[in-house]
This record gives sequence, C-alpha cells and structure tokens, in this order.
Amino acid sequence: MKKIIIDASVIIAVIANEVTQKKLIEITEDTELVAPISLHFEIGNALSVMLKKEELILK
Repeated sequence: MKKIIIDASVIIAVIANEVTQKKLIEITEDTELVAPISLHFEIGNALSVMLKKEELILK
C-alpha cells in the first residue's frame, strides 16, 4: 500500500470543505496516511487561528 505524508493543512482543507477537498480525497484514496505526532496540536492551532480571523464560524 502506498503511504502519503500529510500535514494539518490537508486535514483542514478536507473538513473545511475547501476547493481542494475533492482532489485531496482522490489523491489519498486507497493509501496509508502518515502524519507527524504533533498533528492534533497543529489542527487545533489552525482552527483557533481560523476562529480568531472569523474564517470559521461555529453554529
């Protein structure tokens, strides 16, 4: 199985429904995703920044 190294930007793009979402899902289908151990911290930080910039609104 092919392995792909991802970072927080990939996860954020997918969960935030960005324009690259479909392509990222296509590229990572049938692969093993590998990420740094700090990924959850990086995602939390990115979401925090998005909230502060009002790029992300919670309902």
